Amino acid sequence: MLRFVIFFSLLFSFDGFATNGNLVIDWKFSNVVKGYDHQNKIVVYIDGKRVGEAKSSSQQVKGTFKCSVSTGKHAIKVVNFAYYDGKWEEHTIDNGYSIDANYYVSRPFEKENNLSIIWDMKGVKNSFVWKGKMNNPPEKVKNAVINLAVEFSGVDDGYDYTCRLVVYIDGVRFATSETYKESDGLQFSFEFPEGQHELIIQNEILYKGNWEPQLVDNNYALDARFQSTQIFKKTSKLNLLFDIDLMQTIPTWEE
Repeated sequence: MLRFVIFFSLLFSFDGFATNGNLVIDWKFSNVVKGYDHQNKIVVYIDGKRVGEAKSSSQQVKGTFKCSVSTGKHAIKVVNFAYYDGKWEEHTIDNGYSIDANYYVSRPFEKENNLSIIWDMKGVKNSFVWKGKMNNPPEKVKNAVINLAVEFSGVDDGYDYTCRLVVYIDGVRFATSETYKESDGLQFSFEFPEGQHELIIQNEILYKGNWEPQLVDNNYALDARFQSTQIFKKTSKLNLLFDIDLMQTIPTWEE
């Protein structure tokens, strides 16, 4: 009986070992302005769980991070932190940096997985490149694209706010638009992995030097917000009408 217990214990141990893989991430920044080369590090999450953080390095030097990950499909989030004024803070536009230095994707993982990141301080040529030693090629990860058109109606004189849109995918801040005026509207596109996701699009107002969500709770006429959980595929167009007079957000999808 003991022999059978040992045999099955080893069997499960080898099977578990066979499903383990490695993830190696390297990253750096381009177009760093002289005098603003902060110490920085990344924090990595897999399926929403924090798996570790890297040692710090200057932004122009390539940093590295390694962890284990089981084979199969996972959601990975990489968040960059900068050291400023004696503390670590997320490298985001909200914190006064030129870009949101983060990355989120859902993809299949094999035994060896390598991700190389270049965050462009100008926000033009961010690069996220996957490579690895795969015994079997992973399934191709397809992206859904949303072409977003935003329009406001009922904008009163003196209340033509400066705005931006913030996009959240599955609770993770994913993209931020350029600033725009309500009366001008906005054309904005973003892409993310196909599949079922929770999508939140929140309009924000620049008020007294700070960004705040355009919500009734913040004393605005309407909740300028769209939220939906659905299966996203291919390319879609989403028209959002923020009707101030009706105090409604009116979405219209076009395939």
